[in-house]
Amino acid sequence: MILSLLLLKNLQKESNGLKMIIMKKLIVLILSQLIATVSYSQILYPRILSDSTVVITNAQLKNANKLFYQGEMYKKLHSEDSIQISNYKKQISNYERIDSVQNKDLNDVTEALKKSEKKFSITTKVLGGIILILTGWLIF
Repeated sequence: MILSLLLLKNLQKESNGLKMIIMKKLIVLILSQLIATVSYSQILYPRILSDSTVVITNAQLKNANKLFYQGEMYKKLHSEDSIQISNYKKQISNYERIDSVQNKDLNDVTEALKKSEKKFSITTKVLGGIILILTGWLIF
């Protein structure tokens, strides 16, 4: 728009016939730019400063009600999902506790088995030595 105004100012140097043609075109250009500026301007456009009444059709109302209903339904599902997730977390902690107790019991049984195997190997060696001694006495 500023460029158009500058062109209009520099137009004084042209001849009368050409000057009129260019002047008309510049005026149309300036008016079209001014209309576009005014129509999109927030300063000149009337603003709604208070609440206003909005008229909607029955179909729009039905769609809005469906959206509100779906939103409430998703809120309920979300709360139910949250409850179920917390229940699953409680189950997992219970299973972890049971698993740790069973692991401790398994470790205790493993240690007892190792001790029993050690005692058995010692007893086997002692009995083997006694059998050798007894068989040696019987041969002589």
